[in-house]
Amino acid sequence: MTLEQNKKTGILETDLAMRKLLQELLGKAGYSVQVFESLEALKQADPNLDVVVSSVPLLLANGADIVTGK
Repeated sequence: MTLEQNKKTGILETDLAMRKLLQELLGKAGYSVQVFESLEALKQADPNLDVVVSSVPLLLANGADIVTGK
């Protein structure tokens, strides 16, 4: 097992095709992946995610909310 494997990874992405692609790629690489289509869904998720992958527009619009958990 490498350091990256079994990390709890969240994917915050509104585009369904991109969510599925990222989930598949990260899953094959050994990551434990949860996908979210909205910030609200992410807020209700496991608070112990190691990393969240998001598109730039979502970060620009909601970056402070993601970091602060508000």
